[in-house]
Amino acid sequence: MSRTFRLTAAVLAGVALAAPAARAQNAAAVAQRSNVIEIGADAGAVFGLGSDSFINVDLPAQKGRIGFFLNNDSRVSIEPALGFSIRNPESAPSTTTYIAEVGALYHFQPATLITEATNRQNVAYVRPFLGFEGQTTGGDTKNDNDFYAGAGVGLKIPVRTNIAIRTEANVGYGFNNEAARIGLNLGLSFFTRRAQ
Repeated sequence: MSRTFRLTAAVLAGVALAAPAARAQNAAAVAQRSNVIEIGADAGAVFGLGSDSFINVDLPAQKGRIGFFLNNDSRVSIEPALGFSIRNPESAPSTTTYIAEVGALYHFQPATLITEATNRQNVAYVRPFLGFEGQTTGGDTKNDNDFYAGAGVGLKIPVRTNIAIRTEANVGYGFNNEAARIGLNLGLSFFTRRAQ
């Protein structure tokens, strides 16, 4: 009877000692699962080439964007972006411009290097994207819409913890206008973490 009692006491003591360690490991695993979210806005310039050439420059912002990293240490994020502007001069018809885009960023280093408090580093990336943009002048008087696709290369430069400058050069093709496009973006990003 005393041998059984000693064995039971030893098992209970082992469980009592192992439980805090298991709880700490589980908490660490939960902490690693939190996803970084990148919120930002870009000023942009787009140069359209071909027979229907154009130049569009948007300051201070062409579009706002939000990037969702696949996991905390991921090098991949999915990034939708939207832009919208209305110009209504007194002596001319109003003009509405809109843009919707989705991109997938691949970072050449873990993106967590941007948000670290002590060992922050520049992180380069590539970004293939698809988009739709349009312009409506004078209500329904004139519409000019275009689907486009392309790819860019860029650099995220940390300024402070969770804040970075983002630069990008990209090339693309507008399917409706049948024209090549060259784009330059300069923006600011804020990195946060998804709540548990």
